[in-house]
Amino acid sequence: MADDKQSQSPAPLPELPAFPGQEQDALFKAQMTVANLFYGYWRHALVLMVGVLVGVFAWGTWQNQVRDSQREIHAEVAKISRTLQAGLEKHADDPEMIKAQAAEGARRLVAIADEGEGAGSTYALIRAAQAWRVADDDAQLLATWERAHARGAKGTLGWAAASGLAAAKFDQGDVDGAIQVLTTWAGKATDYEAQRALFEAARYQELAGRKDAAIAAFESFSTTFPESALKSDAAAALDRLRSQG
Repeated sequence: MADDKQSQSPAPLPELPAFPGQEQDALFKAQMTVANLFYGYWRHALVLMVGVLVGVFAWGTWQNQVRDSQREIHAEVAKISRTLQAGLEKHADDPEMIKAQAAEGARRLVAIADEGEGAGSTYALIRAAQAWRVADDDAQLLATWERAHARGAKGTLGWAAASGLAAAKFDQGDVDGAIQVLTTWAGKATDYEAQRALFEAARYQELAGRKDAAIAAFESFSTTFPESALKSDAAAALDRLRSQG
């Protein structure tokens, strides 16, 4: 995040000396000028002050409404998740019923996402995508991850959407698509998030059997992030790949 730029006001100019014998007259005129300005425009200042206060109040009210809305979404998601978990446990010995329960939970979570917005809505889509995986519905799984990722969330929520979509694409055979999601995310993410994304992209190259591409990706990662917390994992991957002959 860029540092806030602080403007520096220029140094005040020195006051001009009054003409000889007119110091008191100049001071009196200056005082009257200030008084006229104050009494002439105090109403405007008051209106401006009231406008600012109303704006601050409106902003605070809007922020509270947003927070309340997000809390409601998270509460609804948590409620459906608990219900879904109970249903899965109840029908643990019935795979078809488990899929049906998961699909119903996913549909309800998508409905919550459709009615909401912001981080809560993205979170609902992520939970819905996870439910579609249990329901074994690849088409809905991929479509829901696409929607979650398209929301453009940042931070942990954004990483969850990006990595979830990449995993779904990889599982369905779209290796290049998975890697593209991760590399694109890395270009928009903060330092550590970018490292995680590029490391996972290199891992997908390895898991796909693309040895040379994987070695190149891990070498690039090690060079670009020599102090990364993942550097030992990258080194281990390189040793593993090179030992394959």
